Amino acid sequence: MFPHTKKLICFLSGSLILASLILQTGCEQDLLFNPSDQAMETKPWTRWWWMGNSVTEKGITEHLEAFRMAGLGGVEIVPIYGQKGDEDNFIPYLSDRWIDMLLHTLREANRLGLGVDMTLGSGWPYGGPWINEQYAAKRISPLSDDGELTGQRVKRAAPGSEGLVVDHFSPEAMKHFLQRFDSLMILIQEENLPLRAIFNDSYEVYGADWTTGFGTLFENKKGYPLPENFPASFGSNAEDSLYIWQDYHSTLGDLTLQTAGHTLRGWCLQYGFQYRYQAHGSPANLLDLYGLASIPETECFGSSAFNIPLVEYDPDYSVAQFARPHPLIYKFASSPAHSMGKRLASAETATWLADHFKVSLAQVKPQVDELFVSGINHILYHGIPYSPFEKGFPGRQFYASTNFGPNSALWGYFDDLNAYIRNCQRMLQNTAPDNDILLYYPVFDLWHNQGMDGNIIMQGVHNPEAWLYSTAFGRTAQSLLDMGFTFDYISDTQIDHLANNPADEHKQYKVLLIPPCRFMPLGTVQRLIELRSQGMVVIFLEGLPEELPGYQPEANRDALKILLKDSEFSTPVTTDPASLAKELARHDVLPEMFPETGLDFIRKVHPGGHLYFITNLDSTDFDGYCALAKKFKAAELYDPLTDSRGRIPGGERIRLQLDAGQSVFLITYNKSIEQAPWTYRKVIDQPSPLDEGWKFDINEKIDQYPLESLVSWTRLPFDWIPYYTGKASYTIDFSIPPTANGMDAFILDLGDVRNMATIRLNGKLAGNLWCVPYRISLPAEILEENNTLVLEVQNLDANQVIRLDRAGAAWKNFYDINFVNIRYERFDASAWDPLPSGLLGPVRLIPVALE
Repeated sequence: MFPHTKKLICFLSGSLILASLILQTGCEQDLLFNPSDQAMETKPWTRWWWMGNSVTEKGITEHLEAFRMAGLGGVEIVPIYGQKGDEDNFIPYLSDRWIDMLLHTLREANRLGLGVDMTLGSGWPYGGPWINEQYAAKRISPLSDDGELTGQRVKRAAPGSEGLVVDHFSPEAMKHFLQRFDSLMILIQEENLPLRAIFNDSYEVYGADWTTGFGTLFENKKGYPLPENFPASFGSNAEDSLYIWQDYHSTLGDLTLQTAGHTLRGWCLQYGFQYRYQAHGSPANLLDLYGLASIPETECFGSSAFNIPLVEYDPDYSVAQFARPHPLIYKFASSPAHSMGKRLASAETATWLADHFKVSLAQVKPQVDELFVSGINHILYHGIPYSPFEKGFPGRQFYASTNFGPNSALWGYFDDLNAYIRNCQRMLQNTAPDNDILLYYPVFDLWHNQGMDGNIIMQGVHNPEAWLYSTAFGRTAQSLLDMGFTFDYISDTQIDHLANNPADEHKQYKVLLIPPCRFMPLGTVQRLIELRSQGMVVIFLEGLPEELPGYQPEANRDALKILLKDSEFSTPVTTDPASLAKELARHDVLPEMFPETGLDFIRKVHPGGHLYFITNLDSTDFDGYCALAKKFKAAELYDPLTDSRGRIPGGERIRLQLDAGQSVFLITYNKSIEQAPWTYRKVIDQPSPLDEGWKFDINEKIDQYPLESLVSWTRLPFDWIPYYTGKASYTIDFSIPPTANGMDAFILDLGDVRNMATIRLNGKLAGNLWCVPYRISLPAEILEENNTLVLEVQNLDANQVIRLDRAGAAWKNFYDINFVNIRYERFDASAWDPLPSGLLGPVRLIPVALE
């Protein structure tokens, strides 16, 4: 859009946050639009790879100062493999010199107002040279209750941190791993240095399915021994085998919760740090693991299937191998954040968004917007390698990232993206969740049905079809999403906590929805009965659960049915969308109408009303009216891209103008507000094409080259230009059409831009365009009868990499995986066609009236 230019019932939450914020500000609008006290966290952060730990005090300071100037709020330090030829500068992990570098980073970050997180160990998953066979990851062995080693070693290890992966099912092993860091944490505490959080990356412990003494532990927990033919029984279709599988998997899950959850979290809290955790891929209930994190973090790997015009996708990305990111996956991190009162829910962002050097900021923004509507409010880029400034391009490159760093072509416009994210996160972090429905995650159905293939269920981002989309839970969640209902997920453990911590009011979550499921623990049913007595509406879909999970004595087989029968739950509702919507409406749960318009949204609550973040990730522009499920007296719109806001007319419906790719905040109030009006636009005449008379410049290379038409500069008749990465200027003189006299404003539509542009009109800066749509509103008063328009366009790095690879330059010289393409094959850009670059148009000047 182009303007001129209550309390939560669970583990206590939003109302307490809001009450605190009201006391701090005293004004609802100030609360939303003033920077928060956590200014560093309203800004995006980045993962910061220390390649070979080859860093210096000078280089660290240079990087941190550059990060601050670019609008970043903090860094996550990850030691990683190094660059060949740089061995003399490698710093062994946890050596005195390495610790000096970490302490210098913390001191400098503190000086600059930046935050710092760090991972333990190096690469991932956790492990290192001090992990011996006793504490290493294990798999089932039919010959020993101790199991046998998987042999997995730390992936992408930095010098001095190579070693076996720790046993993630053993609290004792994890404590041994953590002891190596105790003296460092004490040192950080003593100096009062601002380390915010310890980070634990996604669970990628491969082949591990056992721990020392598991058989004995299993028998103590479940009341019977594992059968002698275990694990051969995994492959059996016999029902007993599947029940045993459930018990086995739930035991592994409990151990994961104890080790990667309670043990790690407790250690972090002991030293006053937060625990930031990516739980996906784990064999435990993801919701419980995320619930133990101070900052639950999801992962945005690959690109979503948007249909936004001019937002490109890499055809080499393997959807079959890696899947696409999706809101239903993100919600496993954001749901516990919402229901448990956590201020932040973060996301590793832009991992393999496209192949190296091909990612544009226009691709990043819709991925960020999709994260925001999924409940994420803390973006962490993936990422920036530490690369000495004096080394220039390409410098150090990480094998699986979008390089946003100072040696990237993106850097010149990176602060624009960061400002947009800051404006969004300021709003999202200072408001509380406002979802109506809790959707039960029936993990025992998953563990039973998926056990027949003989594998541990890895609930990862790359296999969601098997464990999420194809399940009744996944289909129910997608249906709720499609209909516009607001919801979070909840686990058995979290239901138990909810029932044991009742609130006087049930003002956020109105309904606890049980998708079709076969298994449910007896304790969960008992808690549902208690919640119903407290005023929570409990709705079962399709039918009631039939069985208790796990291998049960005959006497227990009918316990669930008896309890459900005696509880007199209402008749289950069909999953048919119309029937479900009708039933939810009976309990005052209404959908928002945005999905009917093709718009995506999240609804939150502030002390004076509600806040909606609304984004158009569809293929067409939207100009129309939407009805809201929540009543209001006044409302305003806020554009986080232009930082402009304005009051809109009240009533039952609100008007939105959102071009494809655009986003806006809608803020409603329960009382009148003082605010200048928002300005809508109306096209009132035919666009004037600016298609003739362009001149093309590249400093010291090309001067005032006349263009017959706007085409990629790679097609111009200069031998070197297909491989050029940098800036070029486009200049045109134009007159205002006579029919445009008296117009309020003009929209300058650049059409297709590859990939970022700075606009100057009559010698004055008009703005930057780095995301779709490449349009900017120009007030009529700044236009003259005769005008000069200059566009400075920056392309991506891909074309200069083509030149390097065709020349055989030796820049891909890293250890470990070295440098691979998006299909994990040897990276070689020599066969690439140069990417289109520059201003492709068509460029139009569109006269509009402002309403």
